[in-house]
Amino acid sequence: MLIKLDLAKAYDRLSLGYLEGILKAHGSDPRWVKCIVSMVSTLVLSVMLNGTPTEAFNPSQGLRQRDPLSPFLFILAVEGLSRMINAQVASDQVKGLRICGNDLPITHQ
Repeated sequence: MLIKLDLAKAYDRLSLGYLEGILKAHGSDPRWVKCIVSMVSTLVLSVMLNGTPTEAFNPSQGLRQRDPLSPFLFILAVEGLSRMINAQVASDQVKGLRICGNDLPITHQ
């Protein structure tokens, strides 16, 4: 089985709970984690519909694009995904792809 991950809309779909877990797993200070989660989760959005703004709402997932902190947080989230894939490979639950008899299987990059 071959799995292709499409990260094109990953900013929009990143779970804030997962992000918080990744920050904690990296050993970040709890005050820092609380501050980052607060900055990301206190965002309030409103949509223009026919020239009239809708009622404000809080998004439940995703990172703001053009926010200087978002690329850093996204890299941490992808690093967490990479570690999960490596753990699955190490436990032989996922096999890497061998190309042209290559001794080292390719799992992800």
